[in-house]
Amino acid sequence: MFSFSQLKGQVEATGLKGKEVECYVMQQQTYKRDERLMKRNKKRKRGLKSLNESEKQRRLESAKLEEEKEIELARISASAKSSSHISGDPRIFIKERGVFSLETAAELADNWVSARNAYPRTSSSHDKKTGRKEHATSEAISRTSKGPSSTVRWVS
Repeated sequence: MFSFSQLKGQVEATGLKGKEVECYVMQQQTYKRDERLMKRNKKRKRGLKSLNESEKQRRLESAKLEEEKEIELARISASAKSSSHISGDPRIFIKERGVFSLETAAELADNWVSARNAYPRTSSSHDKKTGRKEHATSEAISRTSKGPSSTVRWVS
């Protein structure tokens, strides 16, 4: 806002009298009020913009963490299931794990391939004496099998 001496100097410079001075003062006050309002609004917009940016950043970080959790869960479930059951079709393997992102699906497909290579198909038998479940790999069965009367060597 103008100081009185500044306002008086401006009024005298314009040569206004009576009601014209009053209108001029009102106009100047309105102008200054609008300037202050614009400054406040700019500050608010900057504040809202920074809040929106920080909210977007938090959401992005949250989404990344959620995706990492999903990947880790898929990795854990893939390793747990791959040793006991490996589906013959990678699409079923991925669908069983409820994957919704392409990156996770690609990673699970890689896990499926490595699991198929690392864990050949197995048949299992329960050992009544020890109470342990033992697995015989299909390779071990085929190497020791020579016919219907042959014995199967169990690999634990």
